[in-house]
Amino acid sequence: MKNVYESCPVYESENFMLRLVSLEDAEDLLPCYSQPTDSVITNSFNCDFGYGCQTLDGMRDFISCWFECYKNGAFVRWSVVDKKTCKAIGTIELFNRKSSDFFNNCGMLRLDLHNDYENATAIEEILALILAESFSLFDYNMVTTKVSTSAVGRMSVLKALRFRPTDEKIMGRDGTCYDGFWICEKEMNV
Repeated sequence: MKNVYESCPVYESENFMLRLVSLEDAEDLLPCYSQPTDSVITNSFNCDFGYGCQTLDGMRDFISCWFECYKNGAFVRWSVVDKKTCKAIGTIELFNRKSSDFFNNCGMLRLDLHNDYENATAIEEILALILAESFSLFDYNMVTTKVSTSAVGRMSVLKALRFRPTDEKIMGRDGTCYDGFWICEKEMNV
């Protein structure tokens, strides 16, 4: 098994490519984070990097922080690139969460997309690129993602991918409890 923190894989479908985020993506990603959708805002729980960024320099700073986290083995943040426009239209983050709560040894997935791509068709194609592979890539048996109650399209895609809502809460670094998570177990997705 390859170490994702030594060599980040690239994934491609008909319409999208996932590749490690880079500073060159800052201008493309700024609209996603400066005017975030409900889904992007929901993903900002317990997160210090990028959410609500308002300037190009600020976006570059956040991308630099994301890249440092990658080099330190904290998480991987891929840019989601629209292959037709060759522009980054959002990001997807994954890591194996180590904790003392229900979500120990669980994959954490954040999918942040520009509003134009916040639809079931795009979300399904993007998640299909990485989801099954992520279980071996990060060595976990369950993956979770937080979903806004207004994200009806996301919920329908997650159901189709065999995710289910859970009442379990995640304990943040500062002791805050977060809810609204959906989980998918490895045997349900492989």
